[in-house]
Amino acid sequence: MTTLYFEAEREDDLRRVGYSKERRVDPQIIVGLLVDRRGFPLQVGCWEGNKAETTTIIPVVEAFQAAHGIEDLIIVADASMLSAANLKSLHEARLRFIVGARTTRAPGDLEAHFHWEGDAFTDGQVIDTITPKKGSRSQRDVSKRREPVWDPHTHPGSWRAIWAYSKKRAARDNQTLTTQANRARAIRRRREAPQGHTFCHHPRR
Repeated sequence: MTTLYFEAEREDDLRRVGYSKERRVDPQIIVGLLVDRRGFPLQVGCWEGNKAETTTIIPVVEAFQAAHGIEDLIIVADASMLSAANLKSLHEARLRFIVGARTTRAPGDLEAHFHWEGDAFTDGQVIDTITPKKGSRSQRDVSKRREPVWDPHTHPGSWRAIWAYSKKRAARDNQTLTTQANRARAIRRRREAPQGHTFCHHPRR
């Protein structure tokens, strides 16, 4: 799903002002592209710019299933595309999905790992656990070392979460953070550096 904006002064039936990640106030349209696992286009759709994502994703998927007689289908999307409300709507529509998680959820989801193993990870390590559907309070029992096996009936307030550790990615992230920290320190040093003396010239009387 993406938005295309128009430098137009007025809205019409299709070009409408809606939510924009770029914080624009221009009329826009929403374009959705359904692809397979290889990236081959399967179906494209276009909607009014003020439509909510759930009102476009679910209908286009269900229409595709009906048109091609597909019963079992898994939706794959990134974290920025689907909110908690959207995931709930997909679940209620009995549509399965795989969504990228934001790294800010890692401390909560991996709390038990940090408790039992510290911050040690091995390259390629995978941790299969659970994550709360809403908020940050987890149903995970930290007192138990073994990760829980997600079950919708046992963990009604959680989704299944799979975390993978990459040594290469960690090194790149650390390098990025170090570069940003060095830039911030340089800016701070420039701001705190003593300014040169200012001399005022007074004409002789």
